[in-house]
Amino acid sequence: MMFMLTPPQTHYDGGLGITATNFYNAGKLLKENEKSLLDGTLPLGFLLRHAIELFLKSFIYILHKKYDISFSCGYSLEKPGILHNDKWKCHG
Repeated sequence: MMFMLTPPQTHYDGGLGITATNFYNAGKLLKENEKSLLDGTLPLGFLLRHAIELFLKSFIYILHKKYDISFSCGYSLEKPGILHNDKWKCHG
């Protein structure tokens, strides 16, 4: 994986990918150093689930930016929205 040595907000995906990588690495570290996974199951699950969510957001952000996919109702990459039941809602 290639990393940019610039502030996250200047990354193509707004820093979502590097933040996801940090959550994933924290989860990996917790799993490797946890004596009993029973104690760390919830924190581990949170870290890995959040990493997946951020990787997906990064992917969506990149697709919108690369292919100039427009949003509706005044939403944008800076103010994302989601279409739910035929209505646009703010999704931050």
